Amino acid sequence: MPLKIWYIEDELELCELFADLFSSEFVQIRTFSQPEEALAEVLRAPPDLIFLDFRLRKTTGDLVALQLPPEIPKYLITGDLVVESKYPFTAVLKKPIEVAEIQALLDAQVLSKRAA
Repeated sequence: MPLKIWYIEDELELCELFADLFSSEFVQIRTFSQPEEALAEVLRAPPDLIFLDFRLRKTTGDLVALQLPPEIPKYLITGDLVVESKYPFTAVLKKPIEVAEIQALLDAQVLSKRAA
């Protein structure tokens, strides 16, 4: 079964790019440009991990993370130099996104899931 990843980002082009870069037979990417859609969907089909943009149109990624189940690892993606977050993210990744950094993270998660 593939690793289920969600990416919550209000810019559609970045959602498409993320899915194009990281989808594979081992990684299933689902993107949300509206955080409300992810919040409505999370209990029905929760992901293995979530990437969230910090600056969303009507809210911030940390406020969205507070509403998601705490057991799902969450990675904040931001272009801000300094972020004061109300949520203890697994990691904070800086924009521009380093493709190799995220690919290495996903590869490690896939290996961990396959070993379990």
